[in-house]
Amino acid sequence: MGGTGAGTASVDAARLASAILGLKIRLVPGYKSAGEVRLAMERGEIHGSFGHAWHGLKTTNEDWLKEKKVKLIVQHSIHAHPELPDVPLLIDLAKTEADRQAVIFLLAVRQEAGKPYLAPPDVPKDRLAILRKAFDATMKDSEFLKDAQNATLPVEEPLNGDELTALVTRVAATPPDVVERVMSLLKN
Repeated sequence: MGGTGAGTASVDAARLASAILGLKIRLVPGYKSAGEVRLAMERGEIHGSFGHAWHGLKTTNEDWLKEKKVKLIVQHSIHAHPELPDVPLLIDLAKTEADRQAVIFLLAVRQEAGKPYLAPPDVPKDRLAILRKAFDATMKDSEFLKDAQNATLPVEEPLNGDELTALVTRVAATPPDVVERVMSLLKN
């Protein structure tokens, strides 16, 4: 499996999947970009990679999907993508609660809340409610969605404020031994 570098989904997800699923993965990091990883797959240098965004794969390598040149083996998310009902979630393949916690700790925040909007902790509750309501309305606004589609930018089930808060709370409650395990996996 090819990847870019430590800290990227292509490397970190491969290490986590290898540890959790017991996969015998030989990871080849060091490619300069996801595009180079895809070219290496086409040249036969590597057999695959982890961490491709579904939207990116659909727009950049649509022919791979149409011609069945690739097989999607696992989703790095808490929720299945509606367009990928037959591709299992990594979290569902985890055998133990500690493995599920490790997946949530490493991948959930990266995949589910990778680009959160933030406000200072002392924002008055009524103002926070207004900001959240405006964000949620924007994510459903037909003009916004049309502009995003025209720019080929996905708007796929964004988390609302309560969902994001619940996810952050869940991740913050990750037991220290699970955090240490994940950090150890990433150092190797």
